[in-house]
Amino acid sequence: MTKRSKVVLVGLVFLITAGYFGLKAYAAHVAEKNVSQAASRVSGFVDLDYQQVSVDLFGMDTHIKNVRISGLDRRQTLKIDDIVIYRAAHQGKVPESLHVRFNGINVDLDQMGKNAAALRQLGYSRLKADTELDYTYDPAQRTLEVTKFQTGATELGDGMMTCRIKNIDLSPASLPFLFFTFPNILVDRAEVTYTDHSFVRRLLEAAAQKNGQTYEGFSKDLNADLDKEIAAASDPFTIQVMNSIQAFLNNPTAITFSVLPDKPVSIGKLQNMTDRDELIKLLNAKASVD
Repeated sequence: MTKRSKVVLVGLVFLITAGYFGLKAYAAHVAEKNVSQAASRVSGFVDLDYQQVSVDLFGMDTHIKNVRISGLDRRQTLKIDDIVIYRAAHQGKVPESLHVRFNGINVDLDQMGKNAAALRQLGYSRLKADTELDYTYDPAQRTLEVTKFQTGATELGDGMMTCRIKNIDLSPASLPFLFFTFPNILVDRAEVTYTDHSFVRRLLEAAAQKNGQTYEGFSKDLNADLDKEIAAASDPFTIQVMNSIQAFLNNPTAITFSVLPDKPVSIGKLQNMTDRDELIKLLNAKASVD
């Protein structure tokens, strides 16, 4: 390589590097401006503070670092290590498409009231949770597709929900009246999965200790009681659910509940149904253990 070629190559590398960081700085500036505007909109309800806004230029993901959210009285403060906005597209005030993740939600046990003592008894001294939401809303079809709503903590477990809801109006003008339209909202499908990391096992160990038993002895008695309940059950769904719960308690990994009706069913109709077997059949409800 000639001396001139080397100079040109170094110049190109410099220009590419400068261009990358220049674009990244500009993108971060635009993102911070948008975040500041969003923070000002909620300033009358909460006090929101953050340390830094950055943008991953390749993925165009916006990171908001070290976020503090507190009520106007500042009695309680929620600290979040990192908020990642993967996608946010909207025509009005309500995003029609949103994918956001909250990493490192610092949970202060002292602010959890009676639950704090119970969690400490189970061996938890501090918790850090994560939450992710990914949805798309079609205003023309009035359909809400939740691809993922997941929340949980590494030390406990996490729950994830996916669903498709129809005949729901999320326009800003209709939001104040959303509660009154609930009976007309249609459930097309829904699935909820709970994945355990240690919470269920600790609960069972605590129950065994309270009964003055070993974990193995308590588990044996629990299985015997569940076997009697299953033998006494008559409808297939109850048997399936109880078998799934028993398998999950014996090996706490993940358990899933799902509904997939043949056609969308209104919440109003579900509220008015009194026959459990008919409700289960209508929803095509199922339970399974992963």
